[in-house]
Order: sequence, then C-alpha cells, then structure tokens
Amino acid sequence: MKSEKKPSDVLPDAVLLKPIVATRSSFYYLVLALLGGTVFGFFAWMVQLRRGLGVTGLNIPLYWGVYITNFTFIFP
Repeated sequence: MKSEKKPSDVLPDAVLLKPIVATRSSFYYLVLALLGGTVFGFFAWMVQLRRGLGVTGLNIPLYWGVYITNFTFIFP
C-alpha cells in the first residue's frame, strides 16, 4: 500500500512551486484570450491612427472632449 503524505511531510518550496511547474490548460486559454484582445486593441488603434478620430463615432464635440480627457488621465 502507498503511504499517505502528511501536510508536514511536504516541503514548503514544493507547495509554492507547484502552480509554476504544473500549469493547467485553462491558463493557456486565458493567455490566448488576453493576447487576442491585445492584438484586437492594437489593430483598432492602428485604424484610428490611419483614419483619424472619426472612426470612433465621436461626432459630437462633447464626446471628443471626454475621450481626450480620459486619454490624458490614463497617460499623464
């Protein structure tokens, strides 16, 4: 029979390193989804740089002001 390990028998380093060494497939799906969102955002930004701010649908000057103000607070 196998002897069961007690929590005191497990090394603390092994417990800390387990998530790094043995990742599940859901982690890679999450990374893929985040990478896809980043690529989409970069593509949208490139379209906006080429065609201008009009592609955002901000036709009213008030909305442009809100857009530029948010950009200023995000990138000071």
